[in-house]
Amino acid sequence: MSRIFNTRFELSLRVLTLLNVSKIALDLETTYVVDFVATYGRTFSISDINLNGDNQFKFSEFAVRREIVRAALKELVLKGYAQPIVAGDGIGYVPTKAGSAYFESLQTAYATSYAACAHKAFAYVAERGLQPLIDEINRLSRRSATEVRK
Repeated sequence: MSRIFNTRFELSLRVLTLLNVSKIALDLETTYVVDFVATYGRTFSISDINLNGDNQFKFSEFAVRREIVRAALKELVLKGYAQPIVAGDGIGYVPTKAGSAYFESLQTAYATSYAACAHKAFAYVAERGLQPLIDEINRLSRRSATEVRK
């Protein structure tokens, strides 16, 4: 069975959207957390829907999301859509002109909805703090896994 959601290709399009929506360079940690919050907007009360639907395993996705986002960032850099830069304590990513042009060409309902949720997700993460939010999502992931096993 083929995966529908959270493939490297899908995540690279979402990450490209985040890079274009953000006003600053994004590091890996911020990118995967904002993506998770934007994708599950209803769960975090920033949207009326969860863009990838409702499922009991959503918090389990968080654990693997980081590595898929890392691969998506690498792919965007290799294709010339993103550029790594020194930012703060590490590496941040910004869109290139080609990446911004490709982002502008994404004209689907999903892309529009995701970009709107991304704006709200950035504010949500900034308000709560990155590490406290990661800790909370990990706690919810453990609780969700326990409930599924019952």
